[in-house]
Amino acid sequence: MSSDKPVVRPGIDAVAQAIDGDFVAGRNVRATMPPPSVPIFDTGTSEVALPIESQPASAVAALPKPLELVQRFLAALAVDDMAAIREIMDPGVFVSIHSGFDMPWILRARGIADVIALIRHNYGTVENQTPQILTVSETEDCVYFVLREQGRRKDTGADYDATGMQQYLCAGGRIVSVLQVVSPRTPDAVAPG
Repeated sequence: MSSDKPVVRPGIDAVAQAIDGDFVAGRNVRATMPPPSVPIFDTGTSEVALPIESQPASAVAALPKPLELVQRFLAALAVDDMAAIREIMDPGVFVSIHSGFDMPWILRARGIADVIALIRHNYGTVENQTPQILTVSETEDCVYFVLREQGRRKDTGADYDATGMQQYLCAGGRIVSVLQVVSPRTPDAVAPG
């Protein structure tokens, strides 16, 4: 933890709990697909954790599944536990955000320190977040969310309503990349104010 007083993000915590309970109970849509033969999205790096195929079978069996990693990531994010986030992310982690909003966000980051700076900055631009996971899909190495989020911009005080998709690519028991595509639900939400 970076400070004596933890920053609690109730919306993110609710998402982590919903994934934990609803996904396991089968209340969210789950589409299990075979892993793609070619990565769906470029992670921005070829230097990621060892592929599963190159690890001993005993090590592969002990690795957390992608959904478990993402659950741990969201739980750590909900309480601002950056030490736990550092343990979950691959040293070469890459984050790419594609947004239809005119938000003062950092859109790309590579490496743990830069990704944590992106997280802190981007979450600092919004408040009263209420994310809602609409769909969860998991493959051998990825977790996909389709989501809706409402909240308020800190710079203008304007409410926002967005839909989006997140892809978490995992390898070697760590998150190696995150892709987020987010778009306003209404055209007038694009411009600030």
